[in-house]
Amino acid sequence: MELSQKQRILTLSVRNHGDRPIAFQAETRRWTQNPDGSPHYAPSPELVVVPPLFKVPPGQVRTLRVGLRVSFPKTREQAYRVYVTELPDNQSLTANKNVVSVRGRMGVAVYIQPQQPDPQPRIQVAAFQRQGQSVSLTLENQGNRRDTVQRIELLRGQSVLASMEGTWHLLAGARLQASLPVAVAAARSATQIRLIGAQVSAGPYPLP
Repeated sequence: MELSQKQRILTLSVRNHGDRPIAFQAETRRWTQNPDGSPHYAPSPELVVVPPLFKVPPGQVRTLRVGLRVSFPKTREQAYRVYVTELPDNQSLTANKNVVSVRGRMGVAVYIQPQQPDPQPRIQVAAFQRQGQSVSLTLENQGNRRDTVQRIELLRGQSVLASMEGTWHLLAGARLQASLPVAVAAARSATQIRLIGAQVSAGPYPLP
């Protein structure tokens, strides 16, 4: 889901397919990335979801509204997640103590578009190192929007020596470390590297 100056409010629908009322709690978290690509979440009072507490009757739908209470970022996309968590049914648990309660939790990504969006993908290879039968590299998203690399290729001239499929998702401004297991010969003789994805086709970059 994306928020922009043209789309300032988003709606999210929660449907109850069960036969009893279900209570939920909605909350937001700011989403950033650690150097290894793992997510980091922090409280985000600037992104609001209403209502924060609600109940959905059987077969019914409840609509949530998501909006930003501060100014939109000027130069870099910001990432968040909206979580909707099912609350425990204390009445059912009290009536039947042999019941095991399993609560659901749903998360939706929300991206806040910058006032000055850059449509061009700008993922770069910031560092590269040969390590025996593997190579390690650091990818950096120098653009101001998220992007995803789906394949990494090691080249010598026009020949592809080795490649790896995957999903390397980088938020705007984030760095990510990746390790590629390849044959020793490919690791030693590769002279270039290329990144390929849904929105990006970067390189080939010369290797040290």
